[in-house]
Amino acid sequence: MDQETLAPPSLFDLLGRAWQRPARIAAAVFAADGGTVAFLDADGGLVLAPAADPEPAAKRMRIDIETARTTIRPRARPPAPPAPADGIAGAVTAIAPFGAREIAAGTADGQLYRVTPRGQAVRLAPALPGEVVALDGRAGLLAAAAEATALVLAGEAEPLRLAHEHALGAAALSPCGGWLACGHMAGITLHRLDGSAERREIGFPGGPTALAWSPDGTWLAAPLGAGGVQLTRPEDGRTAHIARFPAPVRDTVWSGAAGALVTSGAFRVSAWTMDPPPLDGDMSGALATGRPGLVPVAAVTAHPGRDLVAAGYDSGLTVIAQLGQRDELMLRPDTGGAVTVLAWSPDGDRLALGDSAGQAAIAEFPPQMFK
Repeated sequence: MDQETLAPPSLFDLLGRAWQRPARIAAAVFAADGGTVAFLDADGGLVLAPAADPEPAAKRMRIDIETARTTIRPRARPPAPPAPADGIAGAVTAIAPFGAREIAAGTADGQLYRVTPRGQAVRLAPALPGEVVALDGRAGLLAAAAEATALVLAGEAEPLRLAHEHALGAAALSPCGGWLACGHMAGITLHRLDGSAERREIGFPGGPTALAWSPDGTWLAAPLGAGGVQLTRPEDGRTAHIARFPAPVRDTVWSGAAGALVTSGAFRVSAWTMDPPPLDGDMSGALATGRPGLVPVAAVTAHPGRDLVAAGYDSGLTVIAQLGQRDELMLRPDTGGAVTVLAWSPDGDRLALGDSAGQAAIAEFPPQMFK
């Protein structure tokens, strides 16, 4: 009798915990202390899972004495399901870290909540005038954007409400918390958050769908709804459009270890150093990373401490590569849905992943994995 041949488990199967959600995964964030991961479904559902694996690969490793070959045995039991957020009225549309251990959530009706690691949600005041399209939390601040209004919360201080002429599509706090960048159809508005009410306008077409500050606060990168990436230096307003991506750019992230900008949208990982920056068509700082293929990179995230990047493809393939190097480590094979979300934990030991088929997952890497 013929028996069906079972494929050996992938690295993702051995290192990861995965759960099936009812809709595409729209976002995934770690709490600032790395203890909790929140997954947002495209239909507005929010669940939270402990980041630490109760059966980590390090405890399931075996080294053969004769061959010195290392193997990882499968899990003894399925992972516990993530906890749904309790107490949120309406669909969640945006999430971000809040404080040290919690997650902030914004909803379609403009409400803001803080959510504990166990999923208990407490409403924050005041509400915004419409759907929360962007949230960012850092340096003790929480920034939210809805319609043409941005709101900044800072502890017990009076919330700062900032009005704009155009509907907002993105908002991001600078690394030190001194500036808030708001993206809209006319470009970027910068607000100084020191009480001076200083405001700067940097104009360009295209409409940012997200904003990412470089770790030193020198640069802002934005994927555009009209295609490509806009690179801006807030200090002097210098700006340049990086075009010719074969697919929409969904992610722009920064590698502090490599001093590089990394994006999705091409048939391999796109990356450039800032010495020189990719301005005025100068691509001499391009870092050829990973192997080119026929399927676009859909999501990228940069390791917080190493010059590594995780990349997910529309085919479902997920790899980890060193910036500027061709070699890749295949984490997940090209099965399942297109990768929609990738996020490293603050310590770089774990990677959260979400896809278009509703799979939410956390892969935890053994300590010696990237040595």
